[in-house]
Amino acid sequence: MTVGVTQFTFDMQKELGEIETKKLLPLKRTIAMQAMAGVTLMMAVDTGRAKGNTLVSVGAPDFTYSDNTDKSGEATKAKAQAVLNADRDPYAPVYVQNNLPYIERLEGGWAKDQTKRGMFGITFARIQAQFR
Repeated sequence: MTVGVTQFTFDMQKELGEIETKKLLPLKRTIAMQAMAGVTLMMAVDTGRAKGNTLVSVGAPDFTYSDNTDKSGEATKAKAQAVLNADRDPYAPVYVQNNLPYIERLEGGWAKDQTKRGMFGITFARIQAQFR
């Protein structure tokens, strides 16, 4: 049986799609979890509300915030991992964000027990440096 060009092209696109998904999704999840770990590790802790409101979304930003608290950051990272594990699109953007009204002040070093360098900016700069 001979395979026509159309069938061959279709088969190759399917193969490439499977390879992309197998390689890109794990890489995307790893990078996003690196970001979550870096941000939550560097975040100042008083009540744990800032850590509890750091979140991951896929495809579109999530502009919500709540009274959630998480002093250790472990529950927050577990929620992020669950969101990332449900993601099946290797090209969908991932958003790591915090929408609390005072998060920009924390990023600027407002908390007494926090360095002046911030959390998000430093974490993302470190991740970018890995790929240069």
